[in-house]
Amino acid sequence: MITMTGPSNMQYKKYSGRIWITMDTSKGFNVAEFKEDNTLRVLAYTQGNVDQSVMNVLISYGWTDHHIAYLLANDDELVTCQVCHRIYQENYVNIVDYETDVCFICQPTVDKGRLDMG
Repeated sequence: MITMTGPSNMQYKKYSGRIWITMDTSKGFNVAEFKEDNTLRVLAYTQGNVDQSVMNVLISYGWTDHHIAYLLANDDELVTCQVCHRIYQENYVNIVDYETDVCFICQPTVDKGRLDMG
């Protein structure tokens, strides 16, 4: 189990991807995001079923499904779109039908360009 010390010297364990939770979940727990600067940002304190509670916290931020998938993805499940250069969870990037990796957001523009040229 991967652990680290977060804000207020609380011990966190890796939940999935960039999401971490405090070690003891029996009475409630913090959900935190591991940031690019290698720090934890506490998102919320919650109680109940761990999986459902984590998902509820992420949804409460208004993040889209693909951003939540990105937050929960492990590094080996991430792919960079070669059009917009954003990083996505691999299920949101088409790595088969194009010469380069194209995310679902850029795909309509790439398809339109193909139709205009052909």
